[in-house]
Amino acid sequence: MKKTIDKILEMLIESNDYLSGEIIGNQLGISRIAVNKQIKKLISNGVNIEISRKGYKFVESDILTPQTLSKKLQSKGIDIPVFVEEVTSTNTEAKRLYPELNKEFLCVAPRQSSGKGRLDRVFVSGLGGVYMTLCYKPKKMFVTDSLKIVLMTGLAVAKVLKKYTDNLIYIPYFILAEPDPENEVTVGGIKPFCTVPGVFYADKVIVQSEAMRQVYIKALISETGEESRSVWEEKILGLGSPKMDKVAGTR
Repeated sequence: MKKTIDKILEMLIESNDYLSGEIIGNQLGISRIAVNKQIKKLISNGVNIEISRKGYKFVESDILTPQTLSKKLQSKGIDIPVFVEEVTSTNTEAKRLYPELNKEFLCVAPRQSSGKGRLDRVFVSGLGGVYMTLCYKPKKMFVTDSLKIVLMTGLAVAKVLKKYTDNLIYIPYFILAEPDPENEVTVGGIKPFCTVPGVFYADKVIVQSEAMRQVYIKALISETGEESRSVWEEKILGLGSPKMDKVAGTR
């Protein structure tokens, strides 16, 4: 069953014009004060809504939000549940929803309170991003092929982002122990983190330290050849990690 906030958003998107609090309230059986409260929640979650004496109007913008994403996909016949309030994790929600929906769907949220990264690492995912989990049931696939889907998804996202920006910057969301660039075992162990789609498609890659930069360059050269050295030396920057700065500033 859809939440009131979802119903209000759908009404605004479908209207393409102003809707008064009275009209929305009468249709949903709630007061104008209740409508205003839900509108404020939508705005706080990143939805662009114009407010005037005429009422409320959904406004298209260049900012990607779960709501605008939902509208675009629904116009193409793709059914996705959209969460306009905080969820613990889209992954957790997708697992909960699948037995009920029993079909492919995309779970979207504007923020997560307990986001999960690889290997169940904590993934900081506050307001300002778009967080998604795709629930997909292939007709025939081996478990070992699941890693290929992760790689293909990363490539697809990177290629699309590249179309909409002059400079695509990739900053690894994880922090690794400071490496020794001269230790070949260390370089080999970190190599899988260095050869992800984001590194290849980005214009610049910012890593946690100069030592890590040297590891990235070595790992990438081993993958693409010595003739590519100048490319990686220009692209990889050891400027530090926002996460490391935050940890260092914590007392």
